[in-house]
Amino acid sequence: MKSAFVSFSFGGIEYSWQLRYDECWFDVLVIGRINTLLKDMGNAKYFFMSSPGRVINIVFCGKEDMMRLNSMILRPYILEFADDVNKKRPSFTLRTNYTSFTNNMLCAGLFDFMLLRPLPDDFLVLAPDKPIGSSTFLQVAFNTAKDQKKITARKRSKSPVLDPDYPYTLEAGFGGKRRSVALYRLKTKDKEVVVQYLIDYWREQKPPDTSSWEDVSGEMK
Repeated sequence: MKSAFVSFSFGGIEYSWQLRYDECWFDVLVIGRINTLLKDMGNAKYFFMSSPGRVINIVFCGKEDMMRLNSMILRPYILEFADDVNKKRPSFTLRTNYTSFTNNMLCAGLFDFMLLRPLPDDFLVLAPDKPIGSSTFLQVAFNTAKDQKKITARKRSKSPVLDPDYPYTLEAGFGGKRRSVALYRLKTKDKEVVVQYLIDYWREQKPPDTSSWEDVSGEMK
């Protein structure tokens, strides 16, 4: 099994942390742990992060400087500490038509791989153990063949017909603790868009902005 470590000296103390190995992806949790050390040492500057896409921008500065920067940009930089990350991160499950992955098996590279080589009649359902706000799941269906397929991730009277012109159909569910009562759909040809939605939902606990998606809640009745 592959593993990753980071070692450094700070304040006269040697540190060695084991990180989550995720191929070429960066373990953002290490930034929260470093910021916690900086806070304990009374440092006035911290590492702030922003993820405008499949990249992470990191800036080291003081809080007032970051406030001025955030006032001029669309996607703000955030400051996280180790305790903040651990408290707010829910447990996710990724389910497919063939298998399922528990939270400790998930990684950004897995989403990319599953979309790169989807199996026939497959789908992905990414769901947290408790709602994120009112968001209960994010799922993807594929057009991997000429025949039309169904999204079988949930029960309803009519399954959506996948558009042959769009390889990917995303659906986001919102509602109560036991079942979703609102459903929104997005069709796209861009795999990178789908991967980014999944990563944002899993890593940032950020449900998609469905204001421009199709409201198909009536299909759940």
